[in-house]
Amino acid sequence: MGTVHAFPATAILLAQSRQIFHWDLWLTAAGLFALLALGAWAIYKVKEWHDDSAASTGGIKKNDQATDYDKMAAEGLIEPDELARIKVQLDKPPSGPEAPKDSAKESPPNPPPGADKPPDALPPAAESR
Repeated sequence: MGTVHAFPATAILLAQSRQIFHWDLWLTAAGLFALLALGAWAIYKVKEWHDDSAASTGGIKKNDQATDYDKMAAEGLIEPDELARIKVQLDKPPSGPEAPKDSAKESPPNPPPGADKPPDALPPAAESR
């Protein structure tokens, strides 16, 4: 007669194993941890490089842009009327996000209907059982 535990699952289950240190599992976990650490380091370095390059360039100044467009107009790459439109756009102040409005200066929200009536003019409450 066969036994109930005929399946060789006991050799696979870690809780039933007598071996404490499983090399294959520890090496896999260490490899995944190293891969995760390498990815975090790479993201940190790319962010650092991006911040350094943005700080060193400082963006293009309006005078430099105007000079570049003047050179393009002198070379005939853009028309003089187009150059005039570009200079008008460069002279405008940058349009950023609007400043939040001061909530104290705004009018209060509309009151609910019937709030402006005196208390005696309001309809009587429904009787409760």
